Amino acid sequence: MARIRKIPNTDTLSMERQKNRSEKKRIQAASGALFLSIVFYAGVLYANYRSPWRDGQTAGVYIGNGKISAEVAVSSQKQYLGLSWRSFLPADSGMLFVFNRPDKYEFTMRGMEFPLDFIWINGDKVVDLTPDISPPAPGAVSINITPGSPADYVLEVNAGTINKLGINIGETVIIRKSWLNPL
Repeated sequence: MARIRKIPNTDTLSMERQKNRSEKKRIQAASGALFLSIVFYAGVLYANYRSPWRDGQTAGVYIGNGKISAEVAVSSQKQYLGLSWRSFLPADSGMLFVFNRPDKYEFTMRGMEFPLDFIWINGDKVVDLTPDISPPAPGAVSINITPGSPADYVLEVNAGTINKLGINIGETVIIRKSWLNPL
């Protein structure tokens, strides 16, 4: 018995090839979109890992016998401005300067209207303290303040805070994003 094999006409073959090409293009487009999404989110995660802080965020700094609510300064513009030209700083508040690596960063009291304490932090330890630095008199040149040891964080607070909270060199510091990980 002989079998008869049906040979598709050329129109059917052509339509199937187009259908296969269209499906292949859809799969390639979906794969490309998935790849770009993965690359984008990997970049976001990497950026957050490298610099988890943003200007203006609030950090909870647990140090000595208390907590300081600190405005974060990461960019060079925010760090240059700091607390200058502000008329006051609320109690138990401060500004946390965040640097990429430890160094002996130089600070000045340019444009300050109230005295400050400087708390120099490397990792999670207080490495130096500079208490009661007064703003310069009108027309006077501002002094430069530097730590005795490298620091990757500098916390500026109202003068007297170091004594009030009993902060000492070598003390452990816990820094948290207040909205993310409060203690």
